Amino acid sequence: MSGLNIWTRAILRIANYIVGDEQGEWCAAMAAETDAAGDRSLYWVVGCLIAAWKMRLSSDWKRIALLIAAPIFAYVAVGFWIYPVTWAMRADYIGPMGWAIALQIPYMAAIMLAMRLTPTGLPVLFISYFCATVFLLPGFVFAIMFDTSPFLFLQPEANWLNLPRNQGMALLLGLILVSVAIGGWWRKRATMQS
Repeated sequence: MSGLNIWTRAILRIANYIVGDEQGEWCAAMAAETDAAGDRSLYWVVGCLIAAWKMRLSSDWKRIALLIAAPIFAYVAVGFWIYPVTWAMRADYIGPMGWAIALQIPYMAAIMLAMRLTPTGLPVLFISYFCATVFLLPGFVFAIMFDTSPFLFLQPEANWLNLPRNQGMALLLGLILVSVAIGGWWRKRATMQS
């Protein structure tokens, strides 16, 4: 009986994505072993997934640690960055839209760095983690501290980046997409030069 079914193939694809194209031979061998495992193929393929994570961590642990710490560094940087940016807005050097964009520069830099350090593809896991830690988590912390709903920021009269809710949300999404595009271009340029 073949050990390859829809679940084992899906888990093997995830393992293949984790280790990357340079380990394609290993992935092909693991697929053959999974096929030979028969009824125990699901256990085998979960072991392959764990081995793939270990391989990736052993080769890229510095990069992964940097990506995990990037949102924390960006959040701390904004804590210092908010003072000169707000001063510039109060001195009428920049308007509310300029303030909103300037305040996001540390976050944009972290996303661009993540795109540059990711070997291939879009770092979906990092961007999801980044958005959760930088944009969602502070909202929940605010709600807990001030005993209010965490969905306060989604109400129609809510204020995002000192702009009306829809404008602020659109600006934030646009800045994330621009950061991803610039980081992808930076990575492509770096790989072409090497």
